[in-house]
Amino acid sequence: MSQKRPFRRTAAVALVLTALASTVLAVTTFLTVSPTNLQGWQIQVTTSATATPTPSVTFVNGPDTPPLGTGSAELRVGANGGDAAQLRHPGFAGTRLPNPTPTPPAANELSALTYSTYVQQDGSGGQAPYIILQIDTDGDAGIEDLLFFEPVYQSATFCPSNPQPALVVGQWQTWDALNGCWYSVFGTAGSGPGTNTVSLRTLSAALPTAQIANSSPSGLGGVRLVTGFGAGAWDDFIGNADAFRIGVGANDTVYNFDPTQSTPIAGALLISEFRARGLAGSADEFVEVYNNTDSTHVVTPPDGSGGYAVATEDGQLRCTVPFGTVIPPRGHFLCAGTAYSLGAYASGDAAISGDIGDAQGLAFFSTTNPANFNAGTSLDAVGYTTSPALYREGTGFPFTLTQNVEQSVLRSQYKGFPLDNGNNANDFLAVNARPDVQDIGVALGAPGPENLASPTQRNAQAPMTMLDNGASSSALPNRERNLTPVPNGALGTLRFRRRITNNTTEDITHLRIRVVDITTRNSPAAGTSPPGQAAPCNSSPCADLRVLSSSNEAAVATTGGPVTTQGTTIEVPPAQPSGGAYNSSLSVNDVTLANPIPPGGTVNINILVGVQQGGSFRFHVNIELLTAPPAPPSNMPLPSPDEITFTP
Repeated sequence: MSQKRPFRRTAAVALVLTALASTVLAVTTFLTVSPTNLQGWQIQVTTSATATPTPSVTFVNGPDTPPLGTGSAELRVGANGGDAAQLRHPGFAGTRLPNPTPTPPAANELSALTYSTYVQQDGSGGQAPYIILQIDTDGDAGIEDLLFFEPVYQSATFCPSNPQPALVVGQWQTWDALNGCWYSVFGTAGSGPGTNTVSLRTLSAALPTAQIANSSPSGLGGVRLVTGFGAGAWDDFIGNADAFRIGVGANDTVYNFDPTQSTPIAGALLISEFRARGLAGSADEFVEVYNNTDSTHVVTPPDGSGGYAVATEDGQLRCTVPFGTVIPPRGHFLCAGTAYSLGAYASGDAAISGDIGDAQGLAFFSTTNPANFNAGTSLDAVGYTTSPALYREGTGFPFTLTQNVEQSVLRSQYKGFPLDNGNNANDFLAVNARPDVQDIGVALGAPGPENLASPTQRNAQAPMTMLDNGASSSALPNRERNLTPVPNGALGTLRFRRRITNNTTEDITHLRIRVVDITTRNSPAAGTSPPGQAAPCNSSPCADLRVLSSSNEAAVATTGGPVTTQGTTIEVPPAQPSGGAYNSSLSVNDVTLANPIPPGGTVNINILVGVQQGGSFRFHVNIELLTAPPAPPSNMPLPSPDEITFTP
């Protein structure tokens, strides 16, 4: 290959891929390529004896946000640009070039070829990882031609027939190679680098018997992802590639390059909250999937299907978590129905197809192929006493929610994280914002769907302590009882004052307080199921508490002098006319992206609850954060229940 000519880069623009005319790809296989599982790819470096550093191919996280998963293949050329670093695949030998006339592809015809690149450090020639196809033209398995697709020659200057954006350093860009401009190393069809590039179909017309061929006798692949082979232009080049798609006939394969692979195992991903209907009717539904680990999970279906699936007990796929989706530690993925009404709280990451029936069990599978929905691919299940065993755990739910109200079924989190003891009846709790208009036994609470962008539980990284360490937890200013009646507080209020410290290494840009255990209207008896509460009340009756919004306070007296506290506001939607309770969340008023809590910083807060009925109480919360950038969460046991018996 000859050296490349430098060119002037222009401002980046969004890439619009040219659609394949008359092409329908019926089957797509998704594969993750990692150091321990190359999925057929071969690594090849060409090194001169004196070059330091030398070429290399490694798998890394990033850079920035790759198109698929968390990482990419990094190709370094080294000091001598005449060296090369390559990934090669031998699995496409015998594939014909696309028909010169666009028609539905033959079974062995190249039908798709796209990939993404990121240039970290350019040489002197404005380069990016490029593709070489080795071509056999006479059927003898020898190599008679080499065809080159180079991003540097895809702009309007060089490829006016199908211009793509000019190459930009420090940005992921996707290239449509099948419909882009190519050249032959031997000048086939008058092609050559620069303005002499032509379409792949033009080359196919000039090479009617051409097919991809592997090298012989080495067996190195004839589909090559390449950097280097151009001294000067490629000196010290560093670039990355990801999301390599190649189609043959009606089938294509997508390769995600990542440094590690996530193994889907039961219990690692859970259905943590769902509902089959809501205020807007039967299609106002959602299913929330939760990453029950402290590690990032990249969706990697073992069977190469399109991702993971939420399915109903009739075997219908209702929602797909796509291949390559990155679910952060303790993070969530949200499937939303067609009439989902809580988008202002958390928008759906994917759509629910069809309608989930009121008493239909759900299962979460590590495949989107319904033929593979079985116990071996099941990651979790939630269902009713009438649901098949594959679509429930344990005895299943003894209740069915049938009214159009703000409601959900959620895993109890009284231990800080969602319960998963293998019995839906014990692990889950049914809540709604208006228990007076719903089935007996449904506790006061709110749906709280969370998506990939939602805050995650960080109790250990943002510990909550007393506002005044010189006073007990039940004494002023840490707790204050006020007997003045308020709406949803017929017997007055109880105010908790606390201090939260940012022990992360990043700014806290959103601070959310989630109620995970409370004594309230219709709350389950402590120590029974559902949902297996932390501790009983000390006496009967238990208090009936309702979480309220609070205002900022000035000059709260402490042993160290007066301090201010920030109020907390119930997050809506959903509307909670009876006050908040289970699963309600509160935002801290003045913690925002523009006014974050810096590392090591603190914020004083006050949480207000209304008292509808006196008695002993339980009140536990989780701390959920967004940071910039996010940091992984860790587990911290909740403190012992804070209980008090009080009278009006």
